[in-house]
Amino acid sequence: MKIAIFGMGYVGSVSAVCLAELGHQVICNDIKKKKVDEINLGIPPIKEPGLGDLLKKHAGKNIFATTDINEAVDKSDIGIICVGTPLGYDDRLDNSRVHMVFNDIISNVKKPYIILIRSTVSPGTIDFLKNKIKDKEIKIVMNPEFLREGSAIEDFFNPSLMVIGSSDNETIDKIRMMYWGVNGQIILTNEKVAEMIKYVNNSWHALKISFANEIGSIASRLEINPQELMEVFSNDNKLNISKKYLKPGFAYGGSCLPKDTSALVNMAHKEGLNIPLIDSIDKSNQEHINRALKIILSTNYREIGIIGLSFKYDGTSGDIRGSPTLTLINKLTETGFVRLFDKGYNIKVYDPYMDVDEFNNYLPFLKDIKEENLDKLVQNSKLIVIGNFMPDLKNLINKLEDHHIILDLQGAINPSDIKKGKYLSLYNKNEDINCFT
Repeated sequence: MKIAIFGMGYVGSVSAVCLAELGHQVICNDIKKKKVDEINLGIPPIKEPGLGDLLKKHAGKNIFATTDINEAVDKSDIGIICVGTPLGYDDRLDNSRVHMVFNDIISNVKKPYIILIRSTVSPGTIDFLKNKIKDKEIKIVMNPEFLREGSAIEDFFNPSLMVIGSSDNETIDKIRMMYWGVNGQIILTNEKVAEMIKYVNNSWHALKISFANEIGSIASRLEINPQELMEVFSNDNKLNISKKYLKPGFAYGGSCLPKDTSALVNMAHKEGLNIPLIDSIDKSNQEHINRALKIILSTNYREIGIIGLSFKYDGTSGDIRGSPTLTLINKLTETGFVRLFDKGYNIKVYDPYMDVDEFNNYLPFLKDIKEENLDKLVQNSKLIVIGNFMPDLKNLINKLEDHHIILDLQGAINPSDIKKGKYLSLYNKNEDINCFT
């Protein structure tokens, strides 16, 4: 395949030599003549293990560099944008170089052409660029890079993640052909997810480092070996190092997570340590409860039915100790939005797993708001809040009427399955949340 690389910085240089190694004809484009001349002589523009050897192997054969963007476009069928996107003065990403190169490409292209964007761009950039294409046969694909300095060649050929953001099957097939020989599974998704994933990855990596450092600070103050502690922690690949707990949903609760997190914060504070990350966990958790409260208040519906009160989001337990849904109910009563103790309750709870008698000593009102019959709860409610996954949720969908609003705190229902009523979640856009005010 004939491929042009626009921007011969770190990502562009590595991509160029690796694609050449896969057997493609690669034309490199950069505005700096000195860099272009050096590439044509086989001199690497950056320091990276293995890059120089591959460049010497392919320079003058299937790697050629030019400052002429028109030449690069004319001699290629696929163009890969790899220019830098630094932070601006206001900490916003500066996408201007991507836009400049994109404009130059579409101004020069006179044939069907595929543009891959490997630069890290703001979500929504691809949609914006699509509006500039007009009647030209150009396809745009988001293809984020995950190369690490010092192991970039290895990362290219054996990636931990390969993401293609496109909905065009013919284009996807061509990108698969371009990467033929790379040892990695390709994940197909839409453009916006592909644009966002790099931010999520790097923020997660930064979060892990910061968490480990704060734990290390606490452990060392308590005369515990921090390296050994985190080694033990990392050996749990069912919960600690896994997909578990990484799906957006509602707040955490129960008898362990809130208690032990607070206790850890207290240990640190007693030792005079500042641990801003761990200290913020409970604040973040409470914010999710407050978001749910805000959505409920915005509906102005006071006849509320809640499905699932236990803290286990998968509906496998009837334990309501530390239940975030119960905290939400308490907040609703504190605002005066619903009544629990007046004649004619405004709120009912359906949870077949919940043992009211077990908690009656310290939560006596539960027996008064518990509803044994799902049909009756739906009939007497306008707003139905799904607190966790229940086996009856499939039946719930068939019982909805046009006036119902579903607030799904756990993502338990596929919105496309809702034929009557309105579906809301914690992750609706703001305009959807405020549509009732």
